[in-house]
Amino acid sequence: VKKPNEARLLFIVQKLKHGNYKTKSYAAIALGESGDRRAIEPLVNTLSEDGDKRVRRAAAWALGKIGNKKALPALKKALKDENKNVQEAAQKAINQIKSKRKRR
Repeated sequence: VKKPNEARLLFIVQKLKHGNYKTKSYAAIALGESGDRRAIEPLVNTLSEDGDKRVRRAAAWALGKIGNKKALPALKKALKDENKNVQEAAQKAINQIKSKRKRR
C-alpha cells in the first residue's frame, strides 16, 4: 500500500477527531492500511481517548497493522479497556507487533 503524502495523512488524521464513529473507524483503518509510522501518535491518542468502543477497537487494529513497538504501551493499557472487543483487538495488535519483531 502506498503511503499517503503529508496533506492526505493530515486529512485522514483529522477524520479521527471529527464525525461519527464510522468516519473515525474508517480513518483509523485507512491509517493502519497505510503502514505509515506518522500515524502512530494520532492512533494512540484515539485508542486512549475516544469515547466510542468501536473507534478504539479500530485504532488498536490499525496500530497492530502498522506494527511498530512505539504503540505497545498504549496497547498494553488498552488490555484494561472497559470493552472486551477493545481488549481483544489490543491483544491481537500486541501479538502482531511482537511476531513482526521476531521475524526481523
